[in-house]
Amino acid sequence: MVKSPTSSITGARVSRGRLSKSSKSKTSYSAIWENDFDLYFQRLCNQENVSNIINFTALQDEPSLRSFGSNLSLSRKSRRSSQLQANIYNTILTIYENAETKTNLTKIIIKYLKLQPKLIEVLGKALKSFSSVTILKLEFCNLKHEQIILLKEILKENINITELSIAGNPNEFQTFHQLLKKNKLEYVSMKLCEIDDRGVEKIAKVLRVFDHPLIYLNLSSNKISSEGTKHLSQMLRINRNLKGLNLCDNWITDEGVNVIMEALKKFSLSQDELYIRRKRIFDYLLRRKDLLLKGLVSPGSTSVEITSSRSKKSASKLKDSTAKLIKGRSSSIMKKRPTSASSSRKFSTPSSSKRMNDEFEKLLGKDLHPFVKDSQPSELEIFCTGNLTLVHLNLSYNKITKDGIQDIINTLIHQDTIILNKEEGLSSIVLEGYPDCIDKLKEIIEIIYHKLTKTYTISSKTLTNSSLRKNRSTSRKSI
Repeated sequence: MVKSPTSSITGARVSRGRLSKSSKSKTSYSAIWENDFDLYFQRLCNQENVSNIINFTALQDEPSLRSFGSNLSLSRKSRRSSQLQANIYNTILTIYENAETKTNLTKIIIKYLKLQPKLIEVLGKALKSFSSVTILKLEFCNLKHEQIILLKEILKENINITELSIAGNPNEFQTFHQLLKKNKLEYVSMKLCEIDDRGVEKIAKVLRVFDHPLIYLNLSSNKISSEGTKHLSQMLRINRNLKGLNLCDNWITDEGVNVIMEALKKFSLSQDELYIRRKRIFDYLLRRKDLLLKGLVSPGSTSVEITSSRSKKSASKLKDSTAKLIKGRSSSIMKKRPTSASSSRKFSTPSSSKRMNDEFEKLLGKDLHPFVKDSQPSELEIFCTGNLTLVHLNLSYNKITKDGIQDIINTLIHQDTIILNKEEGLSSIVLEGYPDCIDKLKEIIEIIYHKLTKTYTISSKTLTNSSLRKNRSTSRKSI
């Protein structure tokens, strides 16, 4: 619950006609604080003594880039020129499901507004009371290292925010990777941020886990060269959740394309990757042992007794002969030597081992790391299935020639032989700005079309066969 407004809030906000001095209006006033983001934001600015010359515009949908400026022309005219030089638009767009009643705030857009650290702190405090916000855009807001760190804490405390755009905010310290730590972001845009190879190395290092929540990353219009793609390739060898990567308008050459494609095909594990695999397997076995010691999983007790296959008659003859030998030998020695007819051994059955493994998986879960789940030994090496999770890749307007395009074609052909459904492997590749490679681009289109239609046909047959089997089983039961 948001506290009732203080007497420090005066001016145009009170003269809107939405408030009155009656006791009934106080209740509605409190409700306005809870639903109206701009009123609440203004109140926090006053409490924190933050200079605020910002207008708010409530909309139903996000405007296009062209209409964004025209919608704000009136607010620009109402401000002094000195203020406009520091803050071009002075407007925060708030997108509601219902803009008239200002219910269910879903998106906050701030563009071309210089955000000081104090203003970022106020924004963070305001967001705590609006958990319905899932999209935050702070574009061309002069975000530096200090603001990035503050924004990191905001994202950490507001896990409901799943989409972030900080386009147009260059940072000489290249600390953009901080925004990808300990939050629930799924879609992130960092275009036009002058990210270089040093910055992309930091970003790739954070994403170099197989279960990072990020689904789409936009790194277009930056300064990433083929050296930076090496770090992205290392990330793609492990990350199995990222589905879209936009590298449009960078400095990537054929070498960089080849490095990325290597992560999307079958590859052998390096020494460092083998260490990761062994460590995960060893840790898993230790946890299994711990469950056994705690008695949470009972060892396989089901066993079978293996006896000699000789007939009863031969067994009885052998018994008589051994009885005669007992007279001339010590009985104690013979007791230590059971006859083959009476010998038996107990072995765990496959069913008991499977039951134990099922119990372990139920308590510990399966290890989904690709170096364990998708890796198989072959001769002297261990090979891992390439990344089939990445579906969308944009490499437009880079420094790519026909050789780089051919690497993409070879990767698509390789993936086409191993994918099981149309949702695996590259199926959306954007390659604009290469007029000399028209024939190669047509070949890519044909391969992707073949892949989509082929997997769709296979999946439909599978569904048909499974439905037929189901109908047959039900008919047998009815008989």
